[in-house]
Amino acid sequence: ALGRDLQVAANDAAQAVSDLGRYLRGELAPLTPVREGVGPSRYARWVRRMLGTSIDTAEVYQWARQELVDVVAAQDALAAEVLGTGSRAGDLDAHLRADPSTGMSPEDFPRWAQGVADEAWDAVVGRLLDVPDGLGRPTVLLDTPGGGVHYEEPEPSRSLSGRVLRSFAVGDETVWPWAERTTVLHESVPGHHTHSGAQSLDPSLTLWQRYLGKVPGCNEGWALYAERLAIETGLLSKPADRFGWLAARRWRIVRVLVDLGVHSWLPVPAEIAALPGAGGGTQWDRPTVEAALRAHTVLGEGFLQFEVDKQLGWPAQGLAYVLGERVWLAGRERAQRSARAAGEELDLRAFHNRGIALGSVGLDLLIRELG
Repeated sequence: ALGRDLQVAANDAAQAVSDLGRYLRGELAPLTPVREGVGPSRYARWVRRMLGTSIDTAEVYQWARQELVDVVAAQDALAAEVLGTGSRAGDLDAHLRADPSTGMSPEDFPRWAQGVADEAWDAVVGRLLDVPDGLGRPTVLLDTPGGGVHYEEPEPSRSLSGRVLRSFAVGDETVWPWAERTTVLHESVPGHHTHSGAQSLDPSLTLWQRYLGKVPGCNEGWALYAERLAIETGLLSKPADRFGWLAARRWRIVRVLVDLGVHSWLPVPAEIAALPGAGGGTQWDRPTVEAALRAHTVLGEGFLQFEVDKQLGWPAQGLAYVLGERVWLAGRERAQRSARAAGEELDLRAFHNRGIALGSVGLDLLIRELG
């Protein structure tokens, strides 16, 4: 009986999805504008929702263009340091992938990543920040195939600790530690686990703040800032791991360009229009988005197409990481100046604890409180 009920429910769900697909393609799609993106007016509201602030889109666009130049130059410099003068980022990427024995299988990833998270916990907790009672170390698990990674907060009622779930695309046979380490730190410690995970157990925050009222710019900004903390702490000390951090950063910066260009209808920069496969015009379209992301990522094609869809369909999401990090860094710099003006040095542990205790807040409030 249960099997029959499940089959009936599955058939009903499949029919509902099919009906929705027909509606989207047959009725809604013909009503949509041809141009990609939501346009400047609607985009401003998306920015406010995702960041909790307003931005000068033209200024951030130019800033991101320069940041992309800088991160590529940093990758090239690291390649020259490792392989010799004249080597470029692509050369080092190929070098790091040349020996399959330095990689691991997806099945081996959780055990390796758990070691990375545990090492970070020992280096960070009680030194650079404190965590509430009951948080405990995060657990790293392998998720169902598909590609991507995310963090899930603790569930004390189910005796579940904070969890990092990593999934790999079908066909991914080799996982490279140098490309994954910075992501593990981003999701676990000192990243999401010690920020949003800690906030979920903080009784001084309201239930809304702990579970629902999340501002991506604050949360993702912290996790990206946490990757820099990992470098300062020596958790990304090997050249290969630093290259992986730069590769991840390059990916996030190009997404800022794509997000702003597509949804604010800003002109395609010349260096993007000239990429292989780009549309070649001044307006952002799907081929140009694909070309920009492909040129600045080490991701596989399957996950790349997922990201193209996400950038086209989720305005301002791509801004949250780098622009959020920029506010955390600016807040730390302001706090450092204030401390030195008083003849002291910034207590970084207290600074982090104070920032985390705010909860997930908009970037306007965050910079005011941090500074």
